[in-house]
Order: sequence, then structure tokens, then C-alpha cells
Amino acid sequence: NTETFEMKSARTAYDADVQCLNYDYIQKELLFNISNKIFHLKDDKIYQSKIRITATKCIFRFGDDTFYASSQGFYINEERDVEQWSRDIKAGNDSAIWVATNDGLLKYVRFNKKWVKDKTLLKGTMVLSIDYDRASQSLFAIDYAGSIYQITKDDKVKLLNSIDSSIRANRIKIFENNVYLASNNGVYILNLTNNTLINLNTLTGLASNNVQDICIVKNSLWLATGKGLQKIPLDQLVTPTTLSHIFLKHKNHPPDFVELNYKEPYFLYPEVISFKSHGEYQYAYRLQSNNEWVQLPSSIEHIELRNIPWGNFNIELKAIDHLGRESENAINIQGYVNPPFWRTWWFLFILALMFLGIVVYSALAIIRNIRKRERERAELVKSQLTALKAQMNPHFMFNTLNSIQALILKQDIKSSNLYLNKFSHLMRIVLDVSGKEEISLQEEIQILELYLSLEKLRFGDDFHYRILVSEQTDQYAVMLPPLLLQPFVENAVKHGLLHKKGKKNLDIKFEVIDDLVCTITDNGIGRKRAEEIKARQKEKYESFSSESIEQRLTLLNRFSQKKFGISTQDLTDENGNSAGTSVQVRIPQQNEQLNHL
Repeated sequence: NTETFEMKSARTAYDADVQCLNYDYIQKELLFNISNKIFHLKDDKIYQSKIRITATKCIFRFGDDTFYASSQGFYINEERDVEQWSRDIKAGNDSAIWVATNDGLLKYVRFNKKWVKDKTLLKGTMVLSIDYDRASQSLFAIDYAGSIYQITKDDKVKLLNSIDSSIRANRIKIFENNVYLASNNGVYILNLTNNTLINLNTLTGLASNNVQDICIVKNSLWLATGKGLQKIPLDQLVTPTTLSHIFLKHKNHPPDFVELNYKEPYFLYPEVISFKSHGEYQYAYRLQSNNEWVQLPSSIEHIELRNIPWGNFNIELKAIDHLGRESENAINIQGYVNPPFWRTWWFLFILALMFLGIVVYSALAIIRNIRKRERERAELVKSQLTALKAQMNPHFMFNTLNSIQALILKQDIKSSNLYLNKFSHLMRIVLDVSGKEEISLQEEIQILELYLSLEKLRFGDDFHYRILVSEQTDQYAVMLPPLLLQPFVENAVKHGLLHKKGKKNLDIKFEVIDDLVCTITDNGIGRKRAEEIKARQKEKYESFSSESIEQRLTLLNRFSQKKFGISTQDLTDENGNSAGTSVQVRIPQQNEQLNHL
């Protein structure tokens, strides 16, 4: 009894929580649900209904019809109409029924003696509680996210305000132009005139912040809290008007201007004067006006700001009391963070000088490299001329001409003309290719063939040579530097076969194994005996196979991505005696052998 505070209790046979509690003012009886069973309390007597609807959250009577909101759906006279989780039911002035569900607001109207769903508002929204205001003919609703809505008499939805989404609302009530919300953070009161929202909690006199339900009876607000029922006269719900005040404790705060070095932290020592919050307030600050506010508890001793971006900055600092109201003042601090050294003018100037120095150094290096390559190119040309000289050394020319002269003296005109033509042809080809950087394998074989045919004239029938080319080798596609192989062939003839008695054999084999591989094999006296004879004769003519060949290959390797290679093998017979020499020359292919400058 709200007048005498006398209390009566009624018990059922089930010791469990009451799931819903609704009063029928027409029948003057209380309807409630315990253990999925619906009970009636009338004239201090309890009787159980035969209706079985599980998990009932709200029971509402309208005329001869009874509506049930349940976690299993919405029921009209025991028949389920929709399957959405339903939580609350209210009637409007236009004889419409509103249902709060997990999927929006449902509006039902009476048509042909049946209730039919007219429309769905706030589709996809979990509506927790609703209440109807007959004065404004509006429905008010609160959803799971804390948004407060007004549905006008023409069914237009209007968002009024919202509470923090972390706060869970339990019940909404409308009374005399104020919306009251029961929540797990006390009671929120929204004034519809000025749209201001205040929060009442334990700091303002509530028994508990956990408010499950609210009811307004004779200008008193009744709260169902975790610590019992509480009655608060509406005329005593006066919001304190005194606001908190924030200041900084240290001298020269706030300073006129702050200058910081890059990465230097800045410390604030705030203090708040708040007569009502009892320490339940928060600090809020932000860097620059377009940033979000950062909130900190009142228990901190100082605020440390790190990694402030370089350049101008503006710090705003305020306090927020237990009602969510901002302090009557805010502190503004202007400042400047010096840029890091790599953004200073002197560093950029030094960097520009270094870059200029690198550019100049690189340009000079490129010029030196070009000059070096020109010198190497000249040396390469010189080595080619040296190769030409080797082709035309006096010994070879003297011996060839002597042999041709002998044929003439024998009056072998046909043979002398043949070999004289070969000699002139060889001289012409050598002069022609000496200015080229590359020739085909076919041209190199032609030079070797002419050279060896002339040497055979000097040696006679004892000298036999073969030039073998593998079937996979395209003589016209394979390229190599001119006059590269002739010196090796000349050394094989001059040092290997010249002093050998009996049959003199020379085999030259070409094959492509990734690169062009040329193998020159003779059955001469071998390198050891050749060196002995050379030392004994003390010949002044330096063989081209030594220093000149090495110099030319060194120059060629500088201009080639893949390297030229030479390997020499001394051959022996079954008794271990020297049986000749085999020289293998590897010539790179499938890449640009020389940089064309």
C-alpha cells in the first residue's frame, strides 16, 4: 500500500523468480508468470491459469483479448502470431496494440474482428521497453543500444537522445513531459522540452545503481532496485546546478605558450573542485580540436602526453562529473613541438649537399668508367691486331712461301697456283675480320681450314688434321671473337707437332654445351719437351699462346657477362709417356659478349 506502506505477500507452490508482473485494471487482478506457468491474484487469492505459454515476459489485456509477449514469440489469445522474441506490449489511443520485439516495433490493429499486423517500425532494432503517452498520443521506446525514440501519432519515428551503449536499460516510462529510464546505472531522466538528459545514481541518493523497474504513483517515483523498493517524490528530483571547476596545480599553468623538443613528453597536473561528485568524475583531454576526447579516471596524479606531433598543437582539458556534465571551464594550452633534426633546414641543406656530392661523384665515376672501358676497348683492338700479327708472323709466312717456291721449282704449276691462291685468300680474310668484334663459327673454321692446308704443304703427307662440328651446332648462328682459336692451333702445330717424328695428327672439335666448346688435340711431343727444345734453341720469338693470349682473354672477360675459359691437359700413353696435348677453350654464348660502346 503506497499510502500506509502495509505489505501483503502471496505465495505459490513454486519457489522461483517472477518472470513478469502485469495488473489488469479492468478485472482488478494481477497476472504473473512463475516457472512458465501463468497465475492470477485477485481478492488475495491465487489461482493458476490453464494457458501454457513458456518464457512469458509480458501479459496485456485489451477488451476481451489477451496478448502475451514471450521469448518464443508474440501470442494473441494463446495463438502465436510471430516468432520474434517479444518483450513489452502497450495500447495506443487509436485502439492499436504496440509490441516491442528483437526485430523492431510491431503495430497491430483490429480488422474484421481479428487482430492483424499493420506495420513494422525500427526494423532490425532490438527494442527493450515501450510506453504510451496519451497526452501527446506518442509511443516512446528504448533499444538495446541505448537510443530513445518517439513514435508520433502518424507513426513517424524520431530519435530523441541516447545513453551510452555499455549501459543496459530495463524499463521506460513517460510522465508529464519527462521520459524515465530504469537501467543498471541508475535512473536517466530526459526532459522533452529542452532535450536534456540527467542521470540519478547512488551519488545522488539512490539505494542502488541496479534499477530493474520504475513506477510513478501520485507524483512519486518508485524504484525496484537490487537493494529493495525505493520511493522518491518527484518534486525532490532536483538536479544540482553547481558544476565542477578544473585547474592545474603547478606554477605558470596554463602557460602562455609551450615549446617542446621532438619526442619530449609533456605533463599536466590537473585538479578538480566538485561539490557533488564525491570524487566520481573523469578528466578528458584531446590534442587538436578534430581529435577524439580521451577520458581518464580522477585517481590519476598527472597526465603524461607523449609523441606529440611536431608543429603547432593545442591541448584542451576539462572534467566530466558523475552526471556526465562538463566542467564550467576548460583549459586551453597552445604550444609548438620543434621538428626532428631530419626535418630541420640545416639537415636538409647537408642532405642536399651530400646528394649533390653523390651525383658529382657518380658522374665522375661514370666518366672514369667510360674512359676505362674506352682504354680497355683500345687494348682489345690492340690485342686483335696482335692476333693478326700472330697469324702473319714471319716464320709462318716464310715457311709457306718457301713451300710454294719449292713447288714452282718442281714446275708443279697447278699445286703452286692452288697454294698461292689459298695463301692470298687467307691474308685477305684475316685482314677482313681483324676489324670486327665478332665473326661466325663458319668464318673461323674457314680461316683454320686455310691455315692448316698451308701448314700441310710444309709438313707433307705425315700431317693429318680434322675439323669436327657436332650436328646440333649451327655454324652461322654461333658467334665468337675473330682470330681467337688460330693461336692455339698454331701452338699445337709449332710446338707439339713440328718436332714429332712420324704421323702428326691434329683434331679440332666444336660442340655447344650451353656455351661453345672447342677442343684442340694433337699427338705431339707434349708441353714439357717443347719447353726444353725452346730453351735449348733460345728462340727470340715469343709464342702467342702465353702472355698475348692471357691479355686478350682478360680483356674479353671484362666485356662479357659469362667468362671465357681455357683448360689444358697433357696426354699420356699406356706406358706413361707423353702422347700429346689437349686444349679446351670455352666461349660464352646466348648473351652479349661485348658491350658495344
